[in-house]
Parts: sequence; structure tokens; C-alpha cells
Amino acid sequence: MKVSLFKYHLPKNRIAQTPASPRDHARLFVLDKKAGRCAHKHIYDLPNLLRSGDILVLNNSKVIPARLYARKVLEVGGGGRVELFLLKHAGGRIWHVLLKGQNLRPQTRLTLLPTKTIFCTILRREQDGATLVEFSDSRAAVHAFYAAHGETPLPPYIKASGKSARVKSHYQTIFAKTSGSVAAPTAGLHFTKNLLRAIATKGVQIEYVTLHVGLGTFEPIRTAYIEDHAMHAEYAEIDRETLKRLLRAKTERRRMVAVGTTSARILEGLVAPYLSTPYPKKDKISAELTTYIYPPYAFKMVDALLTNFHLPQSSLLVLVAAFTGRSAILRAYQKAIRAGYRFYSFGDAMFIH
Repeated sequence: MKVSLFKYHLPKNRIAQTPASPRDHARLFVLDKKAGRCAHKHIYDLPNLLRSGDILVLNNSKVIPARLYARKVLEVGGGGRVELFLLKHAGGRIWHVLLKGQNLRPQTRLTLLPTKTIFCTILRREQDGATLVEFSDSRAAVHAFYAAHGETPLPPYIKASGKSARVKSHYQTIFAKTSGSVAAPTAGLHFTKNLLRAIATKGVQIEYVTLHVGLGTFEPIRTAYIEDHAMHAEYAEIDRETLKRLLRAKTERRRMVAVGTTSARILEGLVAPYLSTPYPKKDKISAELTTYIYPPYAFKMVDALLTNFHLPQSSLLVLVAAFTGRSAILRAYQKAIRAGYRFYSFGDAMFIH
């Protein structure tokens, strides 16, 4: 299927630059995919759309302030400024990063700004465009450094500064727990403590999984056909007891509601295989997940999906099209645009059932 079939035109004024406040006052486009009907609600209406016995699956990954700045270490004078974007820890003192600067060759030494107390050495460039670097300090020291000096890596279509404490707060779910994402699992941004309490009171079972969102989430599909696209690997993790509860709920034919495409990918890529194999003995099940969902696809775990409005020709939109149908989702997007919905990371959401 051609990637060009997933194009749509979005006026620039429909790209949300700030989140809804309060979080649960974002608008909610409700789509009944079987009947083809839509309704216009708000996120705070979600308890009325969920049923007692439903399972609500949330991604608790925490966004790290992954954008850092450095200078090349030279024997005489100061080196050129370099942007260093942490992608993921590779073990020991080695990290996968993206570097932006000039003449960044292997064995080049960088000092992190503003303190110049931590250094890293460029090891080699990877095939996917990332670079392996070795830091002078431990993983814990690097964590402490980016927590103090890093910028939140906002998507390129959001113009706000990643240095702002307010932006850092809003670009994080209230239930974020495990650090590792370089982009927010945005469907989860809409939840408040009161909303989660109301959902639980309704008799909905809330479960948490972890998928660390990588930089590839900002990337469009660059192949001519969706089938030829390859997903970047993203670390995913679920504990054994959560896995057992999710599988039990599925055998009981309870409705599984994925919050966001990341939760959907964990359910389909990490949980679904255990529908037909024994539970693992490990306390935690993890994988470098490359699950790519595109039409046609028969969902094994996900029955309903809460998700934001996604970029044209993105793997996220393709996943939603696999769940809803390509024509149906593009028609829904056009209705949402005409109705004034706000799109992308800080925008409104859809509930598809």
C-alpha cells in the first residue's frame, strides 16, 4: 500500500502549541468504527464511555530531558559547540546518542555544558544514524547531569522552549514512573488524578506497561510503500503479574482499551504471543520492540483505542488506520479539522471503539 494514501492536509493553526488546561478538558472525538458514527465529547467524559470490567492500559514511561550541549575538547582554545541528544543507554558508560555539529570523528572528545565536569568520547557512527559515545562518568552521574541541565526534547512542530519548567511538567504524564522516553506517550497526557479515580470507581481495571518512546516517533515513513518501513527498536517491559492479569482478562472476553499507540504495540507485540504459549518464569518480560502494525492487521488484544491525532504518513497514523480502516480514519480526521480539533502531541484525542 502506498504511503501517499496516508496524506492529509492540516492547516497550521490546527497544530496545538500548548496543552489543554486542565489536562482532561481536551476535546474527544468518539468514533464507533462499526456503525460509522461519531460524537464530540471531552476527555473528562471518558468514565461514561468506559464500562465496568474494561481494562485500561497505560504506558508509564517517563520522558527524560535528553537534549544536552557540549564543546569539543581541543589542546588550544575552545572547540565548536555540539548538540548531544541521548537516545538510550547501551551498557556501562556507553550510550546511543544523536550528535549535531561539525567534524565529529571517532575519538573526538566532548565536554558537557555548562559545568564541563563530564566528558564523552565518540566511538563510532551506527547504521541508523545514531552515534556510540563513552562517558567519563557512570550512568547514575549522567542521569543526574541531564536531570539538572537537560532540555525536554519537544517535537519540531511545537515552538515552546524545552527549558521551561511548565513545558517539562506538561510534557509528562502524571503517572510517569520509569525514565527512558525521549518523547511523551501523548495519549496519556490527558489524564488527571481525579479522572483516573473516576475511571476506577466505574469498575475499570487500570494496568501499567512500559515502552520507552524513541526519536523515531517523530519520523515520517520514508519508503514508497508502508510494507517496506522498518521500525526503530524501543525498549518495552511488563511485569509477570500484569501480563497474567491482561491475558486472563482477554480469556474472559473483557474489553481491552489501549491508551496510545505505544500501549497498543506492547499489547500486540509483547503480550499477545503469550495467548498461545505458557507464562514465562521471569518476574519481568522485556524486549527491544520493533512491532510495526499496518493494514491489514487482525488485532489480538486491543478492542478500543484512545489516541491523539497523528502526523500524515507516520507509522502512528498507519497503526490507527489498521485498527479503524484507512478511509474511515481519514474521513474522521477531515471531520475533526472542520470541527476545530487541535492536532498532534499537545492536541485533542480520539476514542475509537
